[in-house]
Amino acid sequence: FIAALGLGAGPAMKLVNIISNRARRKATLALAAEAERRPGPRTGPLALALTMAAGWDLIPYDQSLPAVMAKILRGLVLVTVGLYSLDVACVFLETLGLAFVQDNNWPTLAALVAFPLWAAWGLSVVKAWALGVSKVQLRKLGGLNTTSGRKLVYNRLADFGIGIAGVLVALDLVSFRLGVALGSVFAIGGVSSVVVALACKEPLSHLVYGLLVTFSDKFRPGDEIICADVQGVVTKMGWFDTWIRRDDESTVIIPNGKIMGVPLTNVSRQTRSQYITKIRLRYDDLDKVGLVLERLREVLTGMAPALILPPVRSLRVNWDGFDKDCVVLVVDAKFRAPGGSNKYRELVERANFLIAGAVRGCGAEFALPTARKIG
Repeated sequence: FIAALGLGAGPAMKLVNIISNRARRKATLALAAEAERRPGPRTGPLALALTMAAGWDLIPYDQSLPAVMAKILRGLVLVTVGLYSLDVACVFLETLGLAFVQDNNWPTLAALVAFPLWAAWGLSVVKAWALGVSKVQLRKLGGLNTTSGRKLVYNRLADFGIGIAGVLVALDLVSFRLGVALGSVFAIGGVSSVVVALACKEPLSHLVYGLLVTFSDKFRPGDEIICADVQGVVTKMGWFDTWIRRDDESTVIIPNGKIMGVPLTNVSRQTRSQYITKIRLRYDDLDKVGLVLERLREVLTGMAPALILPPVRSLRVNWDGFDKDCVVLVVDAKFRAPGGSNKYRELVERANFLIAGAVRGCGAEFALPTARKIG
């Protein structure tokens, strides 16, 4: 029976999903035919049911509730097989005359622990599917960046609560079986729990900070951030640490407590960026500086709307001063593109071409450095 349940859970749930999708298709076709035959709003229970069914999306099997139930049933099969194997092992050891096996009913105690934990795990799986944060759903959506941080923290808090509830139920059942009060178990472990809490102070602080980071929604996996001196894309937000992939493909793992204590910039959520560059002209072209400045303002203004113009943001094209070997002009502009993005780099390239063309068009030349490092 156990083998049949494990092998048949997947196909049976696939059949359920197929039947459900077919029913939705039929409801959609029936509603369309009725609307074509008799235009106007529909009333009545049947029309309401057809409308609701037609509004449901056709769900692929791997993202459907039947797939989740099949996964839970497979977990039940694994637990049952494990308990059955333990029972067989205990019977074999009893035949060898081992006292500790004869005095305790180990398979029963294992079952009292395994089934509550399995139920808690199954509830967690259903919860993740209902919230839309299961691994399959996130993979189809393209990653966690499509899910809000608050939904992630709800998922984590629910996992924590479900896990604690499963452990407490298992302990209660075991204590009832052994005839020991659950309060006595906690009283005995009071001193040791204090020692464990002190030893786990730092990991627990990272756990709490991780929840705070997720709940605050400062960033999500898939976002590019600057955290202290580390810049890269967040690939994983764990319970205790965050993984950041840098441009050189190396991964930096930062404890969540450290993230809460340093300034953080979410580059992916920026909508504007700054472009600033210095232009060095020869002293021989000093009389052309005014013409060059006027021409630069003209060509850069033509980059709108990608370039933000006054009064929203200032466009600065000014004579910055004199250097020992050149005249220095400064261009300071703002783009409607996140800094470091492909669009930003394209705009910078376009601005560089426009600046070079404007300078050359005015008959001016860029100044070359008079001092160079040799060797």
